[in-house]
Amino acid sequence: MRQVNSDLQSYIQKRLTSDPEFADGFAEGYENFKGRNATMSSYTVVIEPDEDVFHAYVPSLPGCHTFGDTVDEALAHIQEAIMLYLELLQEEGRPLPIEREPMFITRLAVPQVA
Repeated sequence: MRQVNSDLQSYIQKRLTSDPEFADGFAEGYENFKGRNATMSSYTVVIEPDEDVFHAYVPSLPGCHTFGDTVDEALAHIQEAIMLYLELLQEEGRPLPIEREPMFITRLAVPQVA
């Protein structure tokens, strides 16, 4: 999982430095929470192809999922969905979920029955 997180962080860092529109959206999301004495939390995000779009979801936040036409769009949408999800929990006075480390996502090969 550390490698997946590292790869995603590397990808996001590259996008932040090379794509002004992506950087602006990321900064806007951060600014929305910065003024609320917010702390940063990390959540595992899974993005997978789903027919002709990409489905993004957060395993530790039940019901927090979205779609995008591209991986970049799905990533931007899930970031917004996470922030809204956490904001709603806070407004309702419910505890914010903490993702336990490590979450392990892998591909597993199994034999097929002939």
